[in-house]
Amino acid sequence: MYCQTIAGKVQTVPLPKYVDSKQLKKHPDWHCFSDAPLKRKAPEDYLPYARIARFESTKTLSKFWHYHVRLGRDKLAENRIVFYPDDHKGLQFEEVSSVLENTEGDQIARLEVAFNFGRHTGVDSRFIRRHFISGKCSHDSANTWGRRGGTKYIRSYFKREIGAHRLELQLNWRFVRQHKIDDIFDIRKLPGLLPEHHILFAEIDEQKVIDHLRPVWSATKTLNFLRQVQSLEGDLLEQLDLLRHAAHLKNTRRLLKRLPINQRITEALKEWAAQWPTAPLRRRRKP
Repeated sequence: MYCQTIAGKVQTVPLPKYVDSKQLKKHPDWHCFSDAPLKRKAPEDYLPYARIARFESTKTLSKFWHYHVRLGRDKLAENRIVFYPDDHKGLQFEEVSSVLENTEGDQIARLEVAFNFGRHTGVDSRFIRRHFISGKCSHDSANTWGRRGGTKYIRSYFKREIGAHRLELQLNWRFVRQHKIDDIFDIRKLPGLLPEHHILFAEIDEQKVIDHLRPVWSATKTLNFLRQVQSLEGDLLEQLDLLRHAAHLKNTRRLLKRLPINQRITEALKEWAAQWPTAPLRRRRKP
């Protein structure tokens, strides 16, 4: 059981104060195929920017959007750049840096990290719901955790374009600020940050449950309770909720048995993060 690829999609949202649009449009690695007014999907929708320039890579399937001509709110960034990397290659430092060489004051506002699992891994929606836990995140729906506007939001779905199941962690503004992920050079913090705390695959260790309940419950009551826990084995969060409320066990993580897949995820994350330097290698342009 292992992670087929890591970071099949990592979306960064820099908020540069200055963007040299003319230089970007001349860049040999990027083609601007549209620079047009940004339209509302519905009349009541808030429109933060007046225009959007769309770029596509001349080498891969990566794209990025440049939102500009700010409208309204003073706290809104003057520019907003959203990267949509090639699903097969993932976000590449060379691609991102080629864009940010033409910006000033960029700061990550949101970061999405995706783990892709091929069919041969046996990882699908059922496996993830049965074994996945991410901090204190609860279910938002059958295959999502957290809240869209919260610290983090997590999705589990099958990605047809790459023929793999994807577990996608959307790390929002509060998360990246809390952990001081300010720019792309802080991406190397992720291997020490995400495993165990924000992405963990595990299952209930029944022997540990028995050991904790033996001093206070009879053998019969303990076995009956274990059957209740087993009946919920398709949803790890429901099992942990039962242990907290019915058995009054506070630190339920002590009752988990880590799965081997965690080691592969950590290794893959380290391998991917190592591709990103820890300090700027470029000379920023001045407005």
